[in-house]
Amino acid sequence: VTANGQYSADLSTLDGIVTPTLSITDIAGNETSVTGATLEVDATAPLNPSITAIAEDTGASGTDGITNDNTLTLTIDAEASSTVQVFDNGKLLGTATESAEEQGSFTFTTKALVDGEHSFTAVATDAAGNVSGASSASPVTVDTVAPTDPTVAVVTSGDDTPIIGGTAIVPNGTIVTVDVNGATYEV
Repeated sequence: VTANGQYSADLSTLDGIVTPTLSITDIAGNETSVTGATLEVDATAPLNPSITAIAEDTGASGTDGITNDNTLTLTIDAEASSTVQVFDNGKLLGTATESAEEQGSFTFTTKALVDGEHSFTAVATDAAGNVSGASSASPVTVDTVAPTDPTVAVVTSGDDTPIIGGTAIVPNGTIVTVDVNGATYEV
């Protein structure tokens, strides 16, 4: 207690519902006490958020993290009523919005992203200011550039069976299809 009667108590080690009682004993041994209002002390950081979906994934499997969509919507699970910030390669993109229908479910839509590798993470801050760790990274490759036009040549084999061939400069794993009179062939 200071000379002017001011006092303070550090409650940072407490967590949960607390009811403080203040007791004062003077130098003659006389004591008085008063019970304060019940309050909730939250010293626990929220669990790390989880990025559960990224739309739209247009890659071969739909979950391969490859897309030709440069404006993505992330779905994130985090502590209800927290503030969820979204990062791309460590750079803050903005704050996710919590669903009015489902507490703890957040969405965030990016602005137009440049082609290339992206790594999204999320961090939650609860109402008491406690900050979670980062979510696991969710990697995405944005590729909005169509492959170059292939060359096509039709050759007849010795038994009059046509063979279609050509050249297409595409990344490894690219699906190449040939359509002939409504029939599709994957090569």
